[in-house]
Amino acid sequence: MSFFLIDSNVLFTANKSTSTTAPENIFGWDASAALSEANELGFTRWLNHLFTCGHATRSSISKSSHQEDDPRRAILNLLHTPSFSAPGHRIEREIDSGKLAVNKDLNFKADKGLQLRTVELFTSHYSPVWLNPCVEVLSKFVHIPENQIGLPPKASAMTKRVYRYLFADVSSLKTKNAKAGEKQMLKTWQNQEHYNRQIVKRCLTLIWLLDQAKFKKIHRFDPCLFNLSAPAKSSAALCLTLGRNYLPRESNLPRSLSHLGANLSVSQTPLDEFDFTVTNLAVDLRDGLRLVKLADLLLVDSPSILPSHNSSLISLVRFPAISRLQKIHNVRLALSAFEKVVGQNQLHTAAGKPISERDIVDGHRSKTLSLLWFILLRFQVTALLNPPALRNEISCLIGSIQIMSTNRVLVMSLRREADALLANSSSSFGMEMQDPLVEMENNQRALFLWVRAVMSAGGYNDVNVSRNVFYVIFNSCFKLVCFAFSSY
Repeated sequence: MSFFLIDSNVLFTANKSTSTTAPENIFGWDASAALSEANELGFTRWLNHLFTCGHATRSSISKSSHQEDDPRRAILNLLHTPSFSAPGHRIEREIDSGKLAVNKDLNFKADKGLQLRTVELFTSHYSPVWLNPCVEVLSKFVHIPENQIGLPPKASAMTKRVYRYLFADVSSLKTKNAKAGEKQMLKTWQNQEHYNRQIVKRCLTLIWLLDQAKFKKIHRFDPCLFNLSAPAKSSAALCLTLGRNYLPRESNLPRSLSHLGANLSVSQTPLDEFDFTVTNLAVDLRDGLRLVKLADLLLVDSPSILPSHNSSLISLVRFPAISRLQKIHNVRLALSAFEKVVGQNQLHTAAGKPISERDIVDGHRSKTLSLLWFILLRFQVTALLNPPALRNEISCLIGSIQIMSTNRVLVMSLRREADALLANSSSSFGMEMQDPLVEMENNQRALFLWVRAVMSAGGYNDVNVSRNVFYVIFNSCFKLVCFAFSSY
């Protein structure tokens, strides 16, 4: 295990000498430095893949039944749930009865500028990732004419979709018997008022649906609901703007909607907009934000890890983490979550040195890499690795080596390690509570033995074989471990 967790008292630095007593051999190859660089590159890609896709372990993915890549079906199901439909019907009744009175000076049907401003209210605030599927689902319940005019020719596709939904055909309103002239004037005025009410109902329905879709995390990766450049970044603020423009009697439209059961709760904070992408492993992990986010992704029951808090771990961080104490708090939060899952009071490196929050904040290179190796092997490899299949593959490789190779010492060494690994696995088989560290150690030994078997099967039997070849094979195996879960 010490091979993977290269231990040294070296901090992340841009330029560092490999030795203080002897000059560096520029023609030589430093295995520790090269493998550490390979680790940093591999870990950077692995973390970015996790933060981009939001993948967790195999167990969490199976529980979510592979959330729909296309959220339209989930949004359609949300439309028929009582928690959404009941408040929606109450809002429609309040508008039809005049309790939520629409401004009589508005004319959505004839005022093209008003139409474009209404469409821009949605396209400028909401992210297309959320707006597009919600509009497409709601468009199935309205009649959209084939030749709908009113948009500039260079309008974006998103603008056209929102426009077609909001200003689709509205059923005409029947009027009672009246004189011919009065009937025509009354019909025109009533149709205009009826049309305005339908448009406002569609606007409020879209806001309510977007808020509930985000609140229930319909989208697989749960991205931000609002654009980063949006003037308002909460459903209540946007609804308040809509009320001031179209409902003059409503000084606080979100409060009125909450009385009807439509509680607009989504509010986008700067932490939600934080970019978790890792560009420099030596710096980006020191504030602890990415480690806490990693714990939220990998630990399925992260809200129950700290009994005093039922929310996610990321909601407990200090943000922005400017001072050293804030960074230590964030890193301690992540380490506590991992320690509680594995049942230890403190994590250690392969050499037995404790990993503290101050080591990560200070940028201790070997301990940071050791922590990432522990997280990768315990929560990713353990979840995705099939130990019986890997042991069968190792046995097949050793069998082929035994037939082709004349190096009996190598074959006996591989066979002895395989038997020891099988014995350790058999001794822990059937235990209800297997030690996670023992499981991680067995998985790591199995992977390293598989690497040796692959190298030996390829004819690289000499211990002093070109280290560049070994580096390439090790780097390839590292990438295989890091990205194998991307197919799940």
